[in-house]
Amino acid sequence: MTHFTLSACSPAGDLLLVHSKQHLILRVPVPDDLTDLAPAVEQALRAYAKQRTALKKQWSPVNWHWAHTSAVHHL
Repeated sequence: MTHFTLSACSPAGDLLLVHSKQHLILRVPVPDDLTDLAPAVEQALRAYAKQRTALKKQWSPVNWHWAHTSAVHHL
């Protein structure tokens, strides 16, 4: 968790952790019982690498920014 910073909470109440070097946001659902928060964060961090790899395969980086052609709009 050394590269993540707690940024805010989403409107749904999820924790938003921002990766300081990769500029990615990790959303962690907050469990109903707050004693389960630490295991929920640990599980999200373990899944992060796998999800990041899938993201890199789905969207290719453009000038070090990940962009999907449908998400890029030219004026």
